[in-house]
Amino acid sequence: MPNSVRNIPSINWIIDEFSLNIFNVLLMSLIGVYYMPARRSTLDLILAVLKAIRDGCDKPTRIMYACNMSWKPMKRMLGGLVEKGYVLEIKHSSNRRSRKRYLISERGESVLRYFERGRVQFEVDII
Repeated sequence: MPNSVRNIPSINWIIDEFSLNIFNVLLMSLIGVYYMPARRSTLDLILAVLKAIRDGCDKPTRIMYACNMSWKPMKRMLGGLVEKGYVLEIKHSSNRRSRKRYLISERGESVLRYFERGRVQFEVDII
């Protein structure tokens, strides 16, 4: 890690998305690096899974890659989304294996539209 990154004081407050964008512009102009939050929220992960399925990823491994998640959390999340009715699980039996495919339900589609409309409302152009 470069010395300039180590000298940045730790950030102990919550940075909203707008402030984070401004902070990244300043960091990039001063020392040439970006600040990346350590984790995504559960809501961000759920929306990423729903968006990946809506965009055509129907196999579990493809969904995992599209969302940049590891296998176990992604399987737990898919199970919860199926259980709550946001995603439909379709089992195909071929040869000796049964393969699962996933489709977004109408309920999942409406949740995704709702949060995408909210995200559009808060987009701000940074000059």
